[in-house]
Amino acid sequence: MSEEQDSEDTKRIKAAAVHLSEFFDSVQIVCTRYNNDTDGTMASYSGVGNWFARYGSVKEWIKVQEAEMATREYKDDEEEGGEEGQ
Repeated sequence: MSEEQDSEDTKRIKAAAVHLSEFFDSVQIVCTRYNNDTDGTMASYSGVGNWFARYGSVKEWIKVQEAEMATREYKDDEEEGGEEGQ
């Protein structure tokens, strides 16, 4: 991905965050896209408003997602007949 494209992405995300900040105290946006040049995923992000509120919200979201993934993995394991070797 070119630096020009990356800059355009950043501008778009920042504009969206600014627009949403008209309705919310703080906004944090994280976007991903497959990058053909590196054969991997790249991330772009931007935020506006109280940094501590954004950080805390993202941290809480990650905590909830990790708990849900752990539960889902446990349930998936039960549905497949338990742990390997049984």
